[in-house]
Amino acid sequence: MPSHWPPADVESAEETVGRLTDRWGLTRLELIPEAYCSLVYFAESSAHGRCVLKVPVIGEERTSGYRAAEAFDGHGGAPILESEPETGSVLLKRLNRAGALQALPEAQARQAVVDMIRRLHQAPPFEAMRLEDWHTEPRPSEFPADPWDRAKELIRELLQTTAERRFLHGDLHHENVLPDETGEYFAIDPKGVWGDPAFECVAFMRNPIASLPSAMNLPVLLAERIELFSSTLLLDPYRVWAWAYADITLSSDSRPGPFTSCCTAVSDALWEISGRFT
Repeated sequence: MPSHWPPADVESAEETVGRLTDRWGLTRLELIPEAYCSLVYFAESSAHGRCVLKVPVIGEERTSGYRAAEAFDGHGGAPILESEPETGSVLLKRLNRAGALQALPEAQARQAVVDMIRRLHQAPPFEAMRLEDWHTEPRPSEFPADPWDRAKELIRELLQTTAERRFLHGDLHHENVLPDETGEYFAIDPKGVWGDPAFECVAFMRNPIASLPSAMNLPVLLAERIELFSSTLLLDPYRVWAWAYADITLSSDSRPGPFTSCCTAVSDALWEISGRFT
């Protein structure tokens, strides 16, 4: 289990897994180890066939993430087969993880996420967390002051000048957009955020984590993404750039390893192209 999970929360989630396994008639459970906030299992159901059981352990997946998943079902979100609101647990249609967006060429992946954003933003309202409540933590002592302060100032400016707000997925990166057996794409693992629609592009801008830092001419690739998102989704390119730079910069100290390395590389590249959008 991830080291950041409190043992009591893990124990409670494991009890929920056992109870829902019996209630929903699940068999052949197989833990998916990469999940960051939830216990997630491949499973089989006599009523629904091949499926995925997701039981939140920490974070907003128990609250706004669950409510977002309900709202997005039918609007691009993964179909929910069963649910338990009190724990935020869901049984989902199983999608093809091998077909996630990182398996596509860059141009196709960009278009797929644009299409997904259009679908998700047609969902009905739900109780979401506010974008204003993100990145409220103090600067870690080892984090350089200049990029931290610059990112914080950008966020203050963006929040003060937000003219339009929508209900957002909040984590729409390559591994969270998966196809079913027919090739139709669905979004999984929403955070459930109320805020500036330009923020919806951020997660895609810092992914795929493993390969993006070594991409040929990374600044140009990121600029092309910003231009596509702004032109097709009718967003201000400055706001797409600014949200990406600020959020990714502040995220670059959140988890040691590949995620931090990717965020650092993307933050530097975005700052390199800042003059193109400011």
